[in-house]
Amino acid sequence: MGGKPDNGAVALRMKAARGRAGMSREELAVQSGLSWSAIAQIEDGRRPHPRADTLGALAPALGVSVDYLLGNDGTAAALLDHQALIYADVAAFVETAAPFLQEGAETGEAILVVADPENVEGLREALGRPAAKIHFGDWQTWYASPRKALLGYRQFATEALDAGAPWVRIVGEPVWADRTRDEIDTWVRYEALINLAFAALPMSLICPYNERVVDPEILRNARMTHCRCLERGQSTENPDFGDPLDFCL
Repeated sequence: MGGKPDNGAVALRMKAARGRAGMSREELAVQSGLSWSAIAQIEDGRRPHPRADTLGALAPALGVSVDYLLGNDGTAAALLDHQALIYADVAAFVETAAPFLQEGAETGEAILVVADPENVEGLREALGRPAAKIHFGDWQTWYASPRKALLGYRQFATEALDAGAPWVRIVGEPVWADRTRDEIDTWVRYEALINLAFAALPMSLICPYNERVVDPEILRNARMTHCRCLERGQSTENPDFGDPLDFCL
């Protein structure tokens, strides 16, 4: 008893994050909903092992992740499951996407579909009543720009998880028609960036590609930017999957 407090990773990273945010302990208390004394005890090392709910309140208030506060070095396994769905027609799309969405609806997950209107119509017919549990976004509006799509998906996921959803499932089909070469290159980087931007999110994201319409080069890039590929109901590892940084940089 009476030994030196364990001023460990949580205390150091918490103070550093608070300093970068320009917040006082009082301000952090207000933002996090915790007491000033609790924050002081953690930062002074008197509470080296805060409870999970305490960390969960501190992290968003400081603009960091719980993993950061715990001192993790970033090598933890990613939660994101990012797959490409290669399909030939509406029936093939529905055959794979409908069970994926049905499973999520049955387990209370948050679900969003942004896809070709013909594919959406096919899904609605196949799913029936469970379709009422799914959010549907306008295809052209959602994919007006990579930035808009990324921010939209992040907002949907964050709000759903904050509301208590255990997981997020998304079917997001980029618009490739009438894109210039520069635009296509930007959207390829967007697909790669998803692997970095959403890595820590509990999310399953399927990106459909119509093999009868999309240029073969776009399909090749899809295999390089998605860790797995769904074709004819089968999910397989993409041997061509590469480091997202190769695309983003």
